[in-house]
Amino acid sequence: METEEKLKNAIEDLYFVSDLDIHPFLGQINFYVSQLRKEKSSPKSIQIDDFPFLAKFMDTSFRSLIENYTQRSIYLKTCKVSPSFKNFDLLKAESLLAQLPLMLKIISLMKLGGDLIVDLNDRFLVISALLKKGKGIRDNKIEILEQVKSLFAVKTLTTFNIRESEVIDCAILDLKFDIGYNEDLTYQVQTSDLIGVDLCMPNQLKNYEISKEEFSKINEHQVFKINENCKIERVKDYTQLNGQVIHFHFLFRPISFIIPKRGDLIDIKSLGRKDTGSDWTTKTVPTYFIDIFSSH
Repeated sequence: METEEKLKNAIEDLYFVSDLDIHPFLGQINFYVSQLRKEKSSPKSIQIDDFPFLAKFMDTSFRSLIENYTQRSIYLKTCKVSPSFKNFDLLKAESLLAQLPLMLKIISLMKLGGDLIVDLNDRFLVISALLKKGKGIRDNKIEILEQVKSLFAVKTLTTFNIRESEVIDCAILDLKFDIGYNEDLTYQVQTSDLIGVDLCMPNQLKNYEISKEEFSKINEHQVFKINENCKIERVKDYTQLNGQVIHFHFLFRPISFIIPKRGDLIDIKSLGRKDTGSDWTTKTVPTYFIDIFSSH
């Protein structure tokens, strides 16, 4: 399905979750979507910041959609929305709007309540609210996982954090949507001296590096490593493993990924190739690409 068609469907979903006073904003979004085909054929991406009216429109629209969603919720009281569209291009903004119905669906299924706090930048969308103990998450686990998998399919990672709350029988849930995938960057691990190749993975992995001390405090969970054949395999006894830990605090299923060394973000063009997927580069040191988004 074409990107424009996917966004059109997402906008239709937003029509159903919003009041009539929001519909003009959605109509304007449709106008900007019509510019996407032109933008795709242009060598330079359209930056939101380059057009003050577009930046203001995106800010106002995003705020209005969240505020309208809050007003319609039977669980939420107020909301505080802090969006920043700095470093957003038109395609990234389009991607965010296409994913927003899935994100709001997760919030609804979890029955989050109280005050909704929403922070947005070009790397993360973080949504925080009260989670009532024993309500929402477990009851709707299957449906929540379906939404999370749909986001994962478009390279958005959904993690969470639980904080204490002064409200009786409640905790504060922070849902973190990692929207920072960038095809022009890669997380490179220089491992040619260990396994014969350097490893390259999606740039987002840099956000999930943790220390061995932090890793040791995590309860028993699934742990994976890269073997000598550059394949991801599960390990049961990981107490003696060395290397850099990448930890994903996913909903229902935390996962750790142990790689030989700590990686660095580099421009993928510096590798001498533009395509992705598991393959060799033409450079002296071969590079192996691992796409975590193709793993389930």
